[in-house]
Amino acid sequence: MPRDHVRVDLSAQQGTPVPADVVIEFRRRGAPARALAMAGTMERVLTLVVEHTSARAQFGRAVGKFQAVQAMVADIAAEGALARAAANAAVSIAEEHGFGSPEAGFAVAGERGLWPLITDG
Repeated sequence: MPRDHVRVDLSAQQGTPVPADVVIEFRRRGAPARALAMAGTMERVLTLVVEHTSARAQFGRAVGKFQAVQAMVADIAAEGALARAAANAAVSIAEEHGFGSPEAGFAVAGERGLWPLITDG
């Protein structure tokens, strides 16, 4: 069984129903946290890539000196910067308007690239 799936038999569990708006707010609170973690991971990947391409030599020079490799490293840097900016913007908007607001829903959806979060979390 894949490790990224968790199965829980809910029939054996007891709990209190939670209103849908609370569920949406908690999802909206979790999304930026996950996005910030991913942005940090992307920054670490970039650091490792730069270290590797600087240290690894091919044809008598560092791999990072080749234009094709530089373009790929630039793409990694750009995607990481965009991820960080989107996550930071979502957090700022949520701080200003509240996690339950339509503005926060829109920001979190944009940050995750999932427009359905705007309405149904």
